[in-house]
Amino acid sequence: MTLQVQDFLREYESRTDEGLLRLALERDHLTADANLALSSELSRRGLDGGEKLREFRAEEEDRRKALERDTGRLFFPWAQYGFGRWRFCKWDRKPASQSGFEEYTTTVFVVAFGIPLVPTGTFRVRGRKRFGGGQMHVIERLPLNWAQVVMVWAATLSAFLAFGIALRAIPLFIR
Repeated sequence: MTLQVQDFLREYESRTDEGLLRLALERDHLTADANLALSSELSRRGLDGGEKLREFRAEEEDRRKALERDTGRLFFPWAQYGFGRWRFCKWDRKPASQSGFEEYTTTVFVVAFGIPLVPTGTFRVRGRKRFGGGQMHVIERLPLNWAQVVMVWAATLSAFLAFGIALRAIPLFIR
């Protein structure tokens, strides 16, 4: 064996079974020496059967789909005080059926002091039709809807401008 194959063998010996199987899913991106070492290590651990790789591939696909539907989380113990992730807008609404559920497109933002700062994703969701939103179920992750993002930022800027004008007008009413 060449020195490079031995280096790969040492590296692969230190990896977990899951790490090796994940690497095996990407074999076409490995060099010939890396592939040889990977085959050897998979065989040594009894992971070289096609069934194990098919099961792992299916698990990885399920994990990938779950990640696509995840709106993300930020750890803030004070989330109710204006920090964290909030969803804004309900576009492309499908009215609530008799079940009381509606389907719509929404964009999730990282917020600070209740101000939408960074859009993190646009999602197609299903939820109960009621004031304040409530629980929602993500159907799919969509490409970021920039029209929705711009609308949210424009509404936020408009609110700040209105607040600023109101603050400047207060002295006129006090006189």
